[in-house]
Amino acid sequence: MAKAKALSHMTKPLRHDLLEDGYERYSSPRQKVEVYFRTGARGVAVVTTWNKTLATDEQIAPCSTIAALKKAYGPKLKAFHPGLGTPAYRLGNLVFTKNGKRVGAVGLGRGDAGAYVTLNVAPCR
Repeated sequence: MAKAKALSHMTKPLRHDLLEDGYERYSSPRQKVEVYFRTGARGVAVVTTWNKTLATDEQIAPCSTIAALKKAYGPKLKAFHPGLGTPAYRLGNLVFTKNGKRVGAVGLGRGDAGAYVTLNVAPCR
């Protein structure tokens, strides 16, 4: 999705940050959503949320239990860096970070970059 279209879906006021490694972040604190763009990439690179009301079709959202996440997705869910205590789980392009026994944040992004960006998002409260 192009930057202008993505930003048109976000509730103002927006915070804009220039980050390392060519990333640019727009954050809507009201929606609890962040959209990331990266130099050299077309359109949105990663979208993240810590909003409890934004759930998958299986009703998994930030603050859902890890047990519910595992029950909903079963073996399709892949541990991200299990040797590091599994800080997140992947399901295709979706990333679910772990915050204790709960999902901290949910991200949508390709490859490891999507997971690393999502791991740096504030968890739900």
